[in-house]
Amino acid sequence: LGACERLQKMYIKAVLGIFGSSDSKARVQSILFLRQAAVLLPSPALDSILRGAYKQFNANAKFVNAGSVPHISFMASCISELWGVDADASYLHAFGFIRQLAVTMRSALNTKTKDAFLEVYCWQYTNCLELWAKVLSAHAGN
Repeated sequence: LGACERLQKMYIKAVLGIFGSSDSKARVQSILFLRQAAVLLPSPALDSILRGAYKQFNANAKFVNAGSVPHISFMASCISELWGVDADASYLHAFGFIRQLAVTMRSALNTKTKDAFLEVYCWQYTNCLELWAKVLSAHAGN
């Protein structure tokens, strides 16, 4: 998988799709593959794994109900583990994603419209903040 970059990208994209799905056994297998790929494959693969895992989390964090809470919590724990693989690469991506959340918050505070308020007063925003708190506290020493 390491030699053929195109196949690698397609496979990682497919596994990230499984990671965002609702089948728990498949999600566990997908995170095991993603963790192994993040450790063994060169940097472009790690970058796409980190970005893709966060995007899958972000997409699933929108819809919170009693059935989705364990799924979102599992994804947050897995992402926290993935972001600990390489501190340098993780820092670059985390900085961008956290900055994006901060810009959204600043925009909501400055415009003070109902739509701007609803952008930060939603489950997706709250879950993303909680995820980054979990990631940063888990890897504070790095």
